[in-house]
Amino acid sequence: MAPAAVADALRAGRRFAVLNAWRNVDAASPVRRAPLALFATRYDTEGACFPRAAPDPATSLWYAFPRMTAHEVLLFKQYDRDAARPADLWHCALPGVVDDDAPPRRSFELRVFVLFSEDVPPERDRLAAGRHAPRAALSREESECFCGEQAAARGRRVGVS
Repeated sequence: MAPAAVADALRAGRRFAVLNAWRNVDAASPVRRAPLALFATRYDTEGACFPRAAPDPATSLWYAFPRMTAHEVLLFKQYDRDAARPADLWHCALPGVVDDDAPPRRSFELRVFVLFSEDVPPERDRLAAGRHAPRAALSREESECFCGEQAAARGRRVGVS
C-alpha cells in the first residue's frame, strides 16, 4: 500500500495496531542482565488510556522475561487504535531481576505497523478529537525515569515468566 493511501486510511478512521517482536541474539548465552519486561497497564477509570490518564501502579503488573535464549521470540501487541481492544502495553529493560553483573544483553526488536480493513467507531477511537493529548509519547528522559522508578518499586509486583 502506498504511503499516501495509508495516510488516507488513517484519516478515515481505519483501525491499526503496533506489534513488537523481541529476541535475544546471543546464541551462546541466555539473557541474564536487564531482561525485557512488559508493563501491563491498568487504569482507575473504564476506557481510560495513555496519554490522557496515568496507569494505576497498584493494579498494573510487570512481567519479566529473564533467561530468554536465542531460540525464543516474544511477540506482543503494544498498541491498538481501538480502545475496546487490549493495548497500552509498555516495555523496557528491567535491571535487578537476574544478575546485574552479567555481560550486557544483546537483543533485537522489530516493530510492525498493521493496518486492518475495519474502521474504528468514533467513541472507541484513541485518536479521535478530544481523546488524545497534544503529545502521545514519553520523552526519552521520562521513559528512563519511569523504568527506573518501576524497577526500584517492582518488589512483589513482577511476574517472572
